[in-house]
Order: sequence, then C-alpha cells, then structure tokens
Amino acid sequence: MLALGLAGCGDDAGDTGASASPTLGEGEIPDGEPTEPTVAIDLCEPDVEGDTIGDRSDFALVACDAPAGSNLSIVHVTPPAGQDVAVQARSAAGDATPRVTLQATGLWPDVGTGVTVIDGDTATFEYTLFWYAEGATTETRVERDFADEVAAGDTVTHGPLSYEVLGVTDTGDPETSHLDLAVTFDPAVPLE
Repeated sequence: MLALGLAGCGDDAGDTGASASPTLGEGEIPDGEPTEPTVAIDLCEPDVEGDTIGDRSDFALVACDAPAGSNLSIVHVTPPAGQDVAVQARSAAGDATPRVTLQATGLWPDVGTGVTVIDGDTATFEYTLFWYAEGATTETRVERDFADEVAAGDTVTHGPLSYEVLGVTDTGDPETSHLDLAVTFDPAVPLE
C-alpha cells in the first residue's frame, strides 16, 4: 500500500460538546485517527510519452494496474480528520500562463458524498476545470464544473481538456476501484 502525505492537519473546531479526551492544540489529531491521507491501492508515476500534465498533486497518479497510456487515475483517498483531499492535474507548475487545472475529489463510497462514482462498466466523473488565459490570475480565470457519464473507450472534450477513458475498474469496493484516463491539455484553447 502506498501512503502519501499532504501538508497541514486540522481538528474539529465545530465540536463544542464535552469530551473525555484532553483539549487538543492547533493542528493536533485525536488518537487513533489518521494523520496523513492514504489510498488502498498501489499508485505509480505515469509513463506516457508527450504527457501534457506538467504538474500534479500526490494523488493525481495512476493505479499501478491501469491500462498503458493512462496518466491520471481517479481513486478513493482516505483523508485525515478535518482535511479535504484534492486530486489536481495541471498543464504547468506555478503561475505559468496560459494553463489548465483539472481538480477532482476522488472516488467515494456513497453517491452524493463525493464526486466520482463507478457503477459496473460506467462512471460519473465530476470535476472542476480552471483555465488561465495568458496573464490571468485567480480573479480572472475561467472556472467550470462538469459531470460526465462515461464508459471505457469514450473521448470527452471541454475546451482545453480532452480525455479518453482507458479503463473503468469496479471491484465492488470503492477503495480499490478506479477510473483510468489519458488526459491531454491544450492551454491555448479557451474554456468558454
């Protein structure tokens, strides 16, 4: 199993009830709760010639058993207490523009609690796409939410993003299922 860290931990500031455990300091995690995000399947660095994903978060890797040509797998991530985990794939690192960012939450066990759901041979892939024109900032970027119903072999294009679905793996367990994609970014194409 591969366990990957994400900086920063938080406590549950909304819980005002009495607790038998001692008061926690800023950033402390209660005993027995995870302190870093984990995944239940092995993740690998993609090996794709001409890969247009120029920067990625720790969880924007590929399942080690993903089909050849995959450069992004959407998997289940168990975050530590008080944290959200984002899967981000970007056409460029830092503030370079133009650039494209695809952001998803991951695969979750219950419909309605997450963004990507796998059901047999199909999946509902929900994500946000950010497009930065030349010189754009977070205030002037274009941002759109998408929900694509996909199956293996489908190709989907939204402005600067195009992806082919190379695999939909439903193991019956959200923690070991995955959606495998061949993603291409073209930041010169605007997101309308």
